[in-house]
Amino acid sequence: MLNEFIAFEEQNNLFEKVIQDIYFWPFIRFELYREIVTKKNDLGEMHTQAGENRLERLLNKVAQLPGYFMRNPLWNLRRKDVLIFNHSRRVKQGHFYECLFTEDLVRSLPYSYYVMEKPYLKRHFKPVLTKNLKYLENIYFLGIRKKRYVRKKYLMNRAENSFIESLIEDFNRMFNVQLDQSKWKSRVQTIIFDYHSRYDAYHYILNKVQPKVLIQVVSYSFENLMFNEIAHKIGIPVIELQHGFIGNYLPYVYQSKGNYQHHPDYLFCFGQYWKDVSRLPINKKNIIVTGASYYEKKKKTIDIETKKNKEIILFLSQGIIGKRLSKIALSLAQILNLNKYEIIYKLHPGEYHRWKKEYPWLITAPFEIIDHNERDLYYYLQKADYQIGVGTTAIFEGLGLGLKTFIYKDYGHQMVEALYKNNYAVLFTSVEELYSNIINVREPAVITDYFWETHSIENMIKEIEKIISKKKIKDNN
Repeated sequence: MLNEFIAFEEQNNLFEKVIQDIYFWPFIRFELYREIVTKKNDLGEMHTQAGENRLERLLNKVAQLPGYFMRNPLWNLRRKDVLIFNHSRRVKQGHFYECLFTEDLVRSLPYSYYVMEKPYLKRHFKPVLTKNLKYLENIYFLGIRKKRYVRKKYLMNRAENSFIESLIEDFNRMFNVQLDQSKWKSRVQTIIFDYHSRYDAYHYILNKVQPKVLIQVVSYSFENLMFNEIAHKIGIPVIELQHGFIGNYLPYVYQSKGNYQHHPDYLFCFGQYWKDVSRLPINKKNIIVTGASYYEKKKKTIDIETKKNKEIILFLSQGIIGKRLSKIALSLAQILNLNKYEIIYKLHPGEYHRWKKEYPWLITAPFEIIDHNERDLYYYLQKADYQIGVGTTAIFEGLGLGLKTFIYKDYGHQMVEALYKNNYAVLFTSVEELYSNIINVREPAVITDYFWETHSIENMIKEIEKIISKKKIKDNN
């Protein structure tokens, strides 16, 4: 499906298509593909959606008001060397919430900077220690005020609506699904309105700050796609920090040709493995192996428990396969000797607010359900002896800590096939097979620096310095 999808978008030059003055395709390709895959494979949602009813929307807007005033990204802006867009899904580290992917780098940067943060489920995690932090709510409010003008000027015409209808029909026919044409016309129209409502503010930020480099996590988010486009227009290089899977994962898979002005210029990845499997539309020399500071730090400081009454089995859930994986966990608990083994079911943050509704069988499960960020993932990896999952980078992290690893053969297991094909993990298809493998477990192969490079912060700073130096030379010429 993945290869068919990207072949279709190349054959139809979708990256070159313009609707109401924007290249719309980068803003919907992942969302559209995800819906196709979900319908074809009966998958759950990846992430929780917030504030769907009127009262929730009102309360969320009220909650944003302090950030609107205190951390306004348009007020008192000054020139900075680096502009950073973090991951807004912070995790509690001690008494404070941190972005796992940018916090250590920010503290070590020998450059001036701002950190820009969008809300996570329309809220921000607090308290934080991040300095020079700006919230993007102000721009959303500005966009709402501009919507009336924008709606009149950038309403899609008949031909553009027909094009979207035809495009959706092509996907329906190709993948034998039933995507709603009206829904996707509305979605594209919303993207156009949001783009034109926010463009001037984003452009103002980049012109005012004049960063030498832009650093981001999750390049395919709406905000980052917009900032990347503007940054490229005014000559600012963009670096993405790897935060999860790359390889056979659509946001990071492209054909060799196309208009990729929304994509970062550089990717800093965890290890050589991730560079080798990447299918990005940038030169391989710009995919730079740096490591991951959060992984490196946790591995160095981990405190292994010496006395445990039970062996601990950690399930690593994800929204798209959570229904089936949670039933495997429950079935395993029914046949496993719980006097010898303890099960912990670690939900993905995107499942925290909906698991009781979508996985009601877990409510009375005889094991612990983790549905909060009060402790980070490494706390549970440290406790565990076994880990069970499908297609998450957490599996690679657990292997680095020596966990015996089992991969459930469900949607996405192919993304970690390098692990079970090279004896780092065992692939299973049923709870009986999993039970047998646990009882007769063998030690996994030792994971190497091929997956996780060391000295990550030093590597990142060195590469950032090189990129900034290149920009200075280019600007002087």
